[in-house]
Amino acid sequence: MVPNLSKISLSQHEIDEIKQGKPFPSWKFIPWVLDHLGFPLMKRPPPPEPEKAEGEEEEISEEQKVAMEKAKKKKEAEEAKKAKEAEEAQKAKEERRRKRQEAIENGQDLAALGLEESEEEEVKIDDLSIDDLVLAVD
Repeated sequence: MVPNLSKISLSQHEIDEIKQGKPFPSWKFIPWVLDHLGFPLMKRPPPPEPEKAEGEEEEISEEQKVAMEKAKKKKEAEEAKKAKEAEEAQKAKEERRRKRQEAIENGQDLAALGLEESEEEEVKIDDLSIDDLVLAVD
């Protein structure tokens, strides 16, 4: 790690707002200051769900029930799609690894086959708003 370089940056949404000329509050610089001073930061945890009083039943209209079911089915479909994409990516990775191993065993030129580099997963960093950074508490 290079000293004096921060891992903290603005989210794409925040950068777009600045480009549009919207004001950037000065308090949003606090995470950079805390990081520079060596304090550990973490993503803000979600707020706790409100507890329901005993005997209090939630009344939901039929329209709300239909909308909730629709949203639930959509979410399940998205999760299934993501799982299928992850499975296909894993199969492609295994196939590439197998081809690379065969090429090495046969003494073929890996560069000519496009297999010269070992396959490393690309590090994906979530685009987190600066508002969601808080001090990590032990």
